[in-house]
Amino acid sequence: MRFVGTLSLVLFLTPAVARADDSRFNVEDIRDWLGFCTKLSTEGSKPIPSPSRRICEFISGEGWGCIIGVSNRDSIFKTDKVMIIKALNNILENRWFFHEEYFVGNTTLSEAKSLLGSSPPPTIEQVKKINRLLIEKSFPQEISGARAGVRPEVGALCDSLKGQAYWLRIDVITIQYFLNQIDATNIFTDHQVYYRASVGEGLNSLRQTQSQDPNDFAESVKLQSPKSGPRVRLLKKGARVVIKEIEPYQDEVKVYFFDAGGSQAAIYLKMQEKNAIKAVHFWRGP
Repeated sequence: MRFVGTLSLVLFLTPAVARADDSRFNVEDIRDWLGFCTKLSTEGSKPIPSPSRRICEFISGEGWGCIIGVSNRDSIFKTDKVMIIKALNNILENRWFFHEEYFVGNTTLSEAKSLLGSSPPPTIEQVKKINRLLIEKSFPQEISGARAGVRPEVGALCDSLKGQAYWLRIDVITIQYFLNQIDATNIFTDHQVYYRASVGEGLNSLRQTQSQDPNDFAESVKLQSPKSGPRVRLLKKGARVVIKEIEPYQDEVKVYFFDAGGSQAAIYLKMQEKNAIKAVHFWRGP
């Protein structure tokens, strides 16, 4: 097989992050205020698990009152927006906001289960980030993604790589369940690769499985999972992939891609300190 050149994807997170806390909502992050409040009030008032219902259960009384008021009068004031944003940001810090049955089908579901079930427990910044993703992915038409805080030139760089083909220089692992999957591949600034995820049942689900060897990691996952548990999928080094999306955050960059068969996987480019330079190398396709 002939490899043509190399590509270094270098994302400078100092210019990428336009505000100190990339997870918190800003007023401008809500694209459709009336639609957002109407959906929250309609779905959140029903005793059926849904993202709106979960927000209803955790939001402050003042925040929920503003949402109901906006929905009833079909108009919104600046004070309403400020109050609702403040109430949403208070939810982001809550370690117990995530509950699987409220977010079935959410693309962040597997990531939330892995992070919030990890040991040691996640940091407050990690909790805020995952709760932000759970909310914004539940309302894709109403809420802008966290990249609203990314400088235009960095967003343009990420967007320019979408649809391009590369050959992987590392093995990539996903743990596939019936309705979701866990992306277990993490690359650090020293180019070290770690495969890690929380799997298994009972107490095992609270412990994180980790290895630098993909085969050892895959075997550990199988041993800790029941017979009817997840399937470990290994995408080998040298596989051709097509970039689907790149999401830059303050402490990591997530790269989504498709393999030759159309299956999706992702890798995490981890920051060892905030605002550091992050690079990962792919073999580039023709």
